[in-house]
Amino acid sequence: MDQSEGKANVREIEALDRAKRALLECRASLHLAVAEGHSEVQKMRYTLEEVLPARLKSERRVLQRKFDEAKADLVRAEIVRDGMGVSCESERRNLEKAKRLLERNQRRYEAMKKWSSRLEQEFLLFQASMQSISGRADELSRGSDLIERSRNLIIDYLEVQVKQTPKHPEEQ
Repeated sequence: MDQSEGKANVREIEALDRAKRALLECRASLHLAVAEGHSEVQKMRYTLEEVLPARLKSERRVLQRKFDEAKADLVRAEIVRDGMGVSCESERRNLEKAKRLLERNQRRYEAMKKWSSRLEQEFLLFQASMQSISGRADELSRGSDLIERSRNLIIDYLEVQVKQTPKHPEEQ
């Protein structure tokens, strides 16, 4: 309001309209960000709880089969080459490699279980934070309503001022 003349500036009403639109856009952006964040966390949870365990179990079965085959190959080679003095080093290397891969699979599985439980804890904290952000976004909506009421009061005031203001200074 321009206090020196007792009149409201139309630009102030436009500024209120822009502020209201900005608050509503910010609110929509916050809600979208919360939804996207929730979706990403759900994808990660699904991967850790469903996809990765199945993949690791399948991989473990294959690795266990390869380990068993390498072990059997070593035993056969030792039996066949026992009296010949021929080394079974390649079979031993194959068995060690299969054993390392099997152990690595087991470590990955244990790490996945650890991370799965940790992710669940983090997800609960994330949900609490997102609820707080959603609450703040709803407060932006209330702020927008307050701006709208202020805008309407200014317009009402201007209408009253226009009706009360004489058209010509001579009429006073």
